[in-house]
Order: sequence, then structure tokens, then C-alpha cells
Amino acid sequence: PLLVLSAAKDELVPPSHSDHLFDLATSAAFKRMIKFAHGEHMNLWTFPAYYTYLKEFIENPIPLDLDTDTENE
Repeated sequence: PLLVLSAAKDELVPPSHSDHLFDLATSAAFKRMIKFAHGEHMNLWTFPAYYTYLKEFIENPIPLDLDTDTENE
């Protein structure tokens, strides 16, 4: 399983790098990308949804519907 939490306003790592790594992870049984529209390189931890997505992924890394997923936060 793969979870990518991406910061759209990341000033160190271009968000396109996260997109590219997500696309390259073709062997992942399940992969999910969450894009934080107002996220920066060092502030994702300040978003309450960050912990919600992390907890959800740890507790249930492979959902019953094995679709890949991309969301915006």
C-alpha cells in the first residue's frame, strides 16, 4: 500500500514530483494520493485532515474496493 500526502504549495519539492512518483508506483496493491491545496513543505501536520487520512490509512491500508484514489483537501 502507498499513501502520498502532497502539498500543493510546496516550496522545496515540486508537487509534480509527488504526482510522478504516484504514477510510477505501478506495483502498489493499493495507492492513494491526498493533495492539500494550501499545504506547504513544512505545514501539512497543521491540517487536522492530515491526521485523519494518516490514521485511516494505518488502520485500513487496503480498502475493500481496491480502486486507486486521488483527493484534494
